[in-house]
Amino acid sequence: MFDKLKEINKLRELRNQLKAEKTEIERNGVVVIANGSMEIEELRLNPELDIKRQAKTVKNAVNDALRKVQVSSAKKMKESGDFNF
Repeated sequence: MFDKLKEINKLRELRNQLKAEKTEIERNGVVVIANGSMEIEELRLNPELDIKRQAKTVKNAVNDALRKVQVSSAKKMKESGDFNF
């Protein structure tokens, strides 16, 4: 039982570490900043892009940022050890 509590605490600590991490992606002047909880914290648009290109750039930048967060999170989880749930 205490082993499970230790694992839960370890998971909470890992979650807090991941949330504190920031990933920034810039595409065509559009900047997306996401945290390790896969939340978009900041989005800066490029007013020089037309609406269609702006939308496509935002979509691609968000997807790239979230992929980068996923990879980073997976690495951190692997480094922190196996969990026995």
